[in-house]
Amino acid sequence: MNDRVVQQRLPSLRQPPLQFAHRGARAHAEENTIPAFELALKLGATGLETDAWLSQDGTPVLDHDGIVRRGVRRLPLKRLELDELPAHIPTLTQLYETCGTEFELSIDIKDEA
Repeated sequence: MNDRVVQQRLPSLRQPPLQFAHRGARAHAEENTIPAFELALKLGATGLETDAWLSQDGTPVLDHDGIVRRGVRRLPLKRLELDELPAHIPTLTQLYETCGTEFELSIDIKDEA
């Protein structure tokens, strides 16, 4: 039996390859915000990755952990109406309205349950 492992780098099937920005350009702007997504696309990303939660009124909003901090309280996004959320948390609609649709989008649909 031959235990030797052979590795080979395969070319991308897509030319040019996709370049995803995980939560936007988070090294330069607050992650999962419109400025982070805009900057990522400006810097050459061909795709964006984000997490989506539903607010209490059913609006898809983009945030990593789904928790809003108010003082010492931690509130799940799903218990807040859209107008109760901090302004920096964008909706999926705001992402498309601001950044357009000429990019790939990978969304992790989150559920606190």
